[in-house]
This record gives sequence, C-alpha cells and structure tokens, in this order.
Amino acid sequence: MADKASKMCTCGKWAIALGIIPVLSLCLKGQTLPLNVPLAREMVQRGQLAGIISTDRSGNLWPAPYRSMFSMALGADLDTVRNRFFALTPLPLVSKQRLTTRHPDGMNDGIMIPARGFQTYWSAGIFLKAGPLEIQAMPEWVHARNGSFPEENLFFGPNNNSNYRAFMGSVEIPFRFGTEPYTRLGWGQSSVKLAIGPLAAGISNENVWWGPGRNNALMMTNNAPGFLHATLSTRRPLKTPVGHFEFEVIGGYLEPSGFNGRTGKRTSYLNSGMISFQPRFLPGLSGGLTRSFQQKPEKYASWRGYMPILSGLTKVSLGGTNEDLIQRNQLLSVFARYLLPKAHAEFYFEFGKEDHNWDLRDIILEYAHSRVYLFGLRKMTPIGALPGQFLHLGLEISHLGAPLMTANRNKVLFNAVDFYSYGPFNGYTYSGQWLGAGIGSGGSQAMLELSWIRGMKRIGLIADRRAHELDYSNGTWPTNTNFRWVDLSLTPVVDWDFGRFLLHFTSRNTRSLNYRHQFIPRLNEEGKPTFKGKGLYNLLTELQVTYFLSKPAGR
Repeated sequence: MADKASKMCTCGKWAIALGIIPVLSLCLKGQTLPLNVPLAREMVQRGQLAGIISTDRSGNLWPAPYRSMFSMALGADLDTVRNRFFALTPLPLVSKQRLTTRHPDGMNDGIMIPARGFQTYWSAGIFLKAGPLEIQAMPEWVHARNGSFPEENLFFGPNNNSNYRAFMGSVEIPFRFGTEPYTRLGWGQSSVKLAIGPLAAGISNENVWWGPGRNNALMMTNNAPGFLHATLSTRRPLKTPVGHFEFEVIGGYLEPSGFNGRTGKRTSYLNSGMISFQPRFLPGLSGGLTRSFQQKPEKYASWRGYMPILSGLTKVSLGGTNEDLIQRNQLLSVFARYLLPKAHAEFYFEFGKEDHNWDLRDIILEYAHSRVYLFGLRKMTPIGALPGQFLHLGLEISHLGAPLMTANRNKVLFNAVDFYSYGPFNGYTYSGQWLGAGIGSGGSQAMLELSWIRGMKRIGLIADRRAHELDYSNGTWPTNTNFRWVDLSLTPVVDWDFGRFLLHFTSRNTRSLNYRHQFIPRLNEEGKPTFKGKGLYNLLTELQVTYFLSKPAGR
C-alpha cells in the first residue's frame, strides 16, 4: 500500500511538472478537448512519451475524452456548476492572431484560411451534461484581411493551363478566397451526443484527426473547417481479452467555398470510418485502418448506400467494372504507432491508397499503385536535475506524390490519379481546403524539430522542406526542375504557460523557390538572366493564446 502511495505521489509530481494539471481543467467525464485548443494533441503525446499518461488509449482518434487517458485522477477543480439534473463547465477562450507578409500560407488551422495580411480567430464555449445527453457549444469566428498578391491570377505554370486542369480535375482549392476581407462565423467544435457506456452517438461539427501523424494525416485532420456530420464512436477503449479497440464512423455532406471560378457548386456525400487496435500482448503498439468514400448525394435505397465503407475491399467483390460506373471514389489507409514510454520514444507510419485494387493478385503485384505515405519518430531525452525537463527530437516525412507505377497506368504523370484529386466533385476538400494532409495532392514534406521542453514550456526550432504539386511539375517538365515549387522554412517556436494562460508563438520564415511554378531567374551584372532561380521570402508569424476559464487545481 505504501509503494502504491509512493508511486501515486511520484506520478503526481511528474504530472505537475509536465503541466498536466492545466489540461485537466477541461476533463469533465465524457468531455472532449477540441482540436482548436492549441497544443491539445501535443500535450497528450508529450505525456505519453514521458510515461505519465496511460497508453490504454492509442492516441490515433481525436478529439477524445480526456479523463480516461490518465492512469489516475489528479484532482482538477473544474469550476463546474452542478445539481442533480446537469453539470455545466466553461470551455477555454482561444485567440489566434496571424500576420502573413507576402503570399498565402498556413495549414492545420481549421476555419482559418491561407491569406495574405492580418487574420484573427476567436472561440469559446460551454459543455453541458445531463444524464446521457452531452452538449458541447464552441462556435468559431475568423476575420482575414485577405490581401492581394502578385500571383493570384496565375493559373499555375506558364502556358500550361490544360496540363494543370488535367492534374487538378474538379478540385476546389482557391488561390484566394475572394477579393474582399473574409469573415466567417461557424458552429466550430460543437456537438450534441448521447453517451452510453463506452460509446457515443450524435451530431457533431468538430474537427477529427485519425492516425498517428503529428503534422499530417492522410484521411482526417483539422486542416479544413469542421463540417456537420453524424458520428458513432468510442468514448474510451473497448477492452477485450485480445486487446483494446477504438473506432469512429461519420457521414456528412461536403460543400465548396464558392470562391473558385473553375468549378460549379458541387455537394458530395462523405462516409468515413477508422478503427484502431492495441494488442494486449504488445503494450505500446497500436495499428488500424481508415477508409473514406466520397459520392454523389442522393436518397439511397437502403442503409448500405449511406455506409459504403462496409463494402468489399477489392473491385471484383463490388461487381468489377460496374463499380467504375458509380460516381464515387475510395480512399484507404493503414497505420501503426509504437510507443516506448520507458525510452521516451515513438515510431509511427501511415500508408494510403486511392482506388480499389482489382483483386488480391493485383494487390500483391501492384501494391504501390496510387500509394501515399508518411512516417515519423520522436525521442525525448531527460536533461537536468528537475523532473519533466527534456531535449526533444522529432522527424516526420510525408509524401503524397504519385509513384511511377501510377503514371505508367495513366500514360502521363499529370493525368495520374492523385490521392485527393480524383472524381467529379470538388476533390477531397471542404470549403476550399484539403480534408486530409495540408500539403495537398501531390505534395511532399520533411520536417525536423529540435526543442527544449519543461512541462508545458517549449523553446525550439523546426526546419522543413515542402514540395507542392509534384505530379504536375514532374509530369509537365520531367527534365527541368526550374518549375518545381519548393518551400524551405525555418520556424522558431515558443510555448509558455503561466496561471490560466497558455501561449503558443511561431514565426515561419519561408523562402519559396519557383512559387506557383513560376521560374524567376537571377540577373547577372549585365542585367541578363542566369540559370539560377530567385526565391521569394514570406513570413507567417502567429500568436495563439488560451485562457482556461476553469481554474486548475493547485495553481
């Protein structure tokens, strides 16, 4: 008993050192920590790497109820109004202020948009629980100056409009969201659910994140605004003799932004699902599957029409070539995460495919057809005498470019079936932004982070290289790199907490080479162009402030 008490005391000290107490101020039973709250996922991932947050939950499904993620209650004072009928808890106030100097930039920011100039975001809300009924109201408001920039009217590439149309198809990704300042008020991270035991079902507008990726995920992220959808999910892992299961199934309608003149107003129906499994005999290991169908909205004859994710995995099982006659498209991915709490390390990957394979033989022979992938690792090394102080190293590589096998099937690379671009709809987008990885169709990114961490505090530097729309540039100019659009960025990052405040500051310094596939030559002393290109400098600086209206215990 004394050993257990000692262990609880030690874990409590580590938890306080790691800054878990402020986060617990949101952890009403059944309540979720929305993805719009800065460092929400990051905080839990740090806690799991440090070994003080339970690994019962895989971390592959977000948002997630927090209390069940902790191995013990740490006693947060939730400032909750309670009676025998209901409990009411205030959600945090979130403010994000951004300035972009030259051309649009930004990803994984929900309702915010890539825009030049100043942009401001605000959100707050409440959580109400009355028996099995759970209501989370957290609207979001954003206003962007949305200034003009020199390349806004370029249609990607000198005199290659037809090639770019072939590459993008009907995808709706506006170069600029109109010509006026942009303002939007939305439901944000709001939901109404019935929670019974480990399951919850209802209507939600929340962003979801599926998979272990830190900066990108193939199927669902918070890169686009949250959209209204029906949901059925686990609130906590389903424990079985063989291991723990988590899942979510959603269905909703995707709307365009209305700012892209190349496409009409097309609405599509989206049915997506994920499942994650942690085997009991391999602690720390989790793996799973995500699947998504985008199709023409209509009144289907049966429930199967609304749930195509439950259909067969091969094209033969769906009637062969008859499947091609249906206006719909499939995305599928598998993922795994291996967490080593004692070593303060993790490894993860996600591998995705667009389109069905014909049969098992086709999978074996051409498994890489239309494939995309990401992988990463993180390592935290304890430093100093105080607990909770670490040196953190993180690496993530994401690649959404089509392989040569896909190009061979489609004759030309820019005619290849891109992961997010196929189909007669608006691509895999909502309101003008990618639903999955923010690097977009044909994109590639490599990120490296080195930082000092103590609790919620972090001071670090992130270097990344991002290539845009590789399938288009490689297919149009296969032997010429002058039109390959690549961003090289260096980003100082600072996280700091004091009292009820949590600050997150970044300053992304980017040199864009061949921005929007335009080659800008450097001039020699005689004023004549050379073969060396000239980069464009862009700065995106952002301050995010979270104010916890619920008072953390012991602070």
